[in-house]
Amino acid sequence: MLRNKTSVLFIAIALTAMVAGLSYYYIQEQREEPAFTVLPHNTVHEEVNYYSDIQPILDQKCVACHSCFDAPCQLKLVNAKGLLRGATAKQVYNGGRTEPQQPTRLNLDGNTEAEWRNLGFHSVLETNNQSPLLKSFIAWGFATQNSENANTLNEAIKENNIELGTTRENQCSATTEEFNRFTHSHPHNGMPLATQGLSQPEYDLVMTWFEQGATIPDAPWTINKQDKGVIQKWEDWLNETSNERKLLARYIYEHLFLAHLYLQPDDKLAERILDSELKYPVNFYRLVRSSTPSGTAISPINTALPNQPPQSDVYYRLLPVEETIVYKSHIPYRFDKNRLTEIESLFTSESWKVEDLPSYDYEFRSNPFKTYNAIPAKLRYKFLLQDAEYFVRTFIRGPVCHGPIATDVIRDHFWVMFENPETELFVNNKNYRQSVESLLGLPGENSQLSEFGDEWTIYQNNRNKYAEDRNTAYRQSYNTGRPLNTIWTEKGENPNAFLTVFRHHNNATVLQGWQGSKPRTAWVLDYPLFERTYYELVAGFDVFGNVSHQLQTRLYFDLIRHGGETNFLAYMPKGSREAIFNHWYQGLAQLKTSISYPKLDTLALGAPELNESAPKDAFFNYFFDKFPSSTNAHAPINRAETSTSNTTDRKEQTHTQSLITTQLASIASKPAKELAFIEDLPDLSLLIITSNIATPNIATSNIATPNIATSNNVTSSNENQSIVYSLVRNRMHSNVAFLTGEELRYQPEQDYLSIQKGLVGSYPNLIFKVDESDINRFISALNTPDNDTEFRERMDEFILKRLDDNFWETVHAISNAEKNRNPISSGLLDLNRYGSW
Repeated sequence: MLRNKTSVLFIAIALTAMVAGLSYYYIQEQREEPAFTVLPHNTVHEEVNYYSDIQPILDQKCVACHSCFDAPCQLKLVNAKGLLRGATAKQVYNGGRTEPQQPTRLNLDGNTEAEWRNLGFHSVLETNNQSPLLKSFIAWGFATQNSENANTLNEAIKENNIELGTTRENQCSATTEEFNRFTHSHPHNGMPLATQGLSQPEYDLVMTWFEQGATIPDAPWTINKQDKGVIQKWEDWLNETSNERKLLARYIYEHLFLAHLYLQPDDKLAERILDSELKYPVNFYRLVRSSTPSGTAISPINTALPNQPPQSDVYYRLLPVEETIVYKSHIPYRFDKNRLTEIESLFTSESWKVEDLPSYDYEFRSNPFKTYNAIPAKLRYKFLLQDAEYFVRTFIRGPVCHGPIATDVIRDHFWVMFENPETELFVNNKNYRQSVESLLGLPGENSQLSEFGDEWTIYQNNRNKYAEDRNTAYRQSYNTGRPLNTIWTEKGENPNAFLTVFRHHNNATVLQGWQGSKPRTAWVLDYPLFERTYYELVAGFDVFGNVSHQLQTRLYFDLIRHGGETNFLAYMPKGSREAIFNHWYQGLAQLKTSISYPKLDTLALGAPELNESAPKDAFFNYFFDKFPSSTNAHAPINRAETSTSNTTDRKEQTHTQSLITTQLASIASKPAKELAFIEDLPDLSLLIITSNIATPNIATSNIATPNIATSNNVTSSNENQSIVYSLVRNRMHSNVAFLTGEELRYQPEQDYLSIQKGLVGSYPNLIFKVDESDINRFISALNTPDNDTEFRERMDEFILKRLDDNFWETVHAISNAEKNRNPISSGLLDLNRYGSW
């Protein structure tokens, strides 16, 4: 009896819950009004112009999140084409898809609104007798911050009740009904998301623009006469019809397709970028394959990868970059008349012929050494070396904006160098080159899921066989040891010879010189490793590819890292080599070493110049002493105790600058156990130090953007006295030999800070703003143990918070400071990873 009563009661409760749920769902479905009241605006009586009034607002407060593949709903607002394309719920980053996805690259895979609608994008500007979605999102954001909801928004940010970051699940509303329901379920998600919103004048302009029909006139971008002349020279040269030129043009295109090319010498372009009087100048170009010849409209050939077969005749063309420049995807490369002379001189310095052009078949796409065998290998290697930072940057910061699995297999901080092209074995020994060339194919071209296991085994075995053959060949060639003059230095005259990589969790940065303290690991790249890395991670990597393609690419990157590290270890004395390797590959990496990697070469002699006691330090010190400028031997913040003195620098520093350097040096490069605060710091923090705590004011329509110069950068007279530093938290791990499980290998007690003057990284997680007179208080507050006060509480006065009145002004002041410091490489910051401050 009791059992029956219990059953009846259970059924009654279940039915009640079901009815309540259905009622709630019905109510949600029936909601026709948004969860906010649209605030009134002051109508602007003049015609609102998209380019002079609207795009600058988007640049200042929207592009920071809406500019790359990880833009929410793929809504890119860097130019009018992105706005007209609209939004979609399709995700670019999806490592689990079983089939490749149709690419949706702005300016390439679609040109008209109709084409984008066919690719699944919906308009954010069209009305259909309802409020345009972009207008609704902006009105929502303005209402949230200008009503009684403002305090609840602030609390929601502090309590982490708003999902932020690149992993957030975006709700890509396609209709007004979907938008209205979304406002009820996510009451604080207006645009811009969880940051200081539009000002009243900005709001007035945007709302009036929509009232006037949200028209977008023809783009006013202008190409100057000097650039036009250089474009014609390049297009004539690249499209010459000899087999030699066709093959070389293909090689150059596959290596520069990602670049933002600039056609004037550095000083002239820097002057143009900083010229506030120029309106919408085109400063950069992209090298594309077009189905139309020079002198006609460009029609890009939109294959997923640059080394895939075109479906028409190919003409190499220079396409203007007509968009706001953002730092994360901006990789500039000088492509002026002098560069044409340099490339022509380099590739005619040896005689070579092409009898038959290689096809785009699998055997050539998967092995660039076979494809370009006719071009002397040493010339190809020298082409890469002369701008090594660019090429390393393409695969460290290149075609993706979000790569947590790929970056799991590199260290947070390491130094990079290259073998000397005059002694490197592959480019100088024809017999050796021919014997190993077939082993250098790259996985990922065959992405059939059913063939993944066999495919990967073949390439892994080939790579390991190559490594063993390479070790044997180098032992025979250097039977008395590998001298240090086999490292490329260019006599200290090329700043690309010594590089630094900083990893910031799911993204990374490359810098010239050896930056930071001496790292745990270092890489030495020879030509085969350099070229394979580029083709595997850039030219051959499809961000829209399926799980098989992406997994093969990332697994091979693990072998690439291992190759770079063991190339470096070859210079260490053979008696200490294994101990250093084991320190780098602790824990389960020891097991993986016996399964996945070739046996470490402990037979070859190391560099004769190094001693047994501390060979790694001796290696670095050798190059610091020989080439202090290109190695960045003078590093008073990160290597204060051992830094090479630089009298000129000391004389140029003011007393205050010297004090700042001393204070920052007190926390740089120290192990975590000496820094109470480091566990509270995110991966990348920026510190802007000003001579006046008042942040520069940036007017509504006078926003400085690197490719849209509408006025002077900022109106403050103190801007030139503002200094930006990057605080990079280097997380230490027992090994980086696995794609996942990073936390299991994490060694937090060994973390340390690298502090760099200027901008490091594209995605700040935290910004501090400090007056120079407060630098002592700032450092003291940082160093206060957490058991005294919480980090957020004691740093509150220095943290730039999302809802601060000067939030955007400060962010753009940082971009402008970097623009004045490095005009050509500067761009707007990305705030997708900014924390809940």
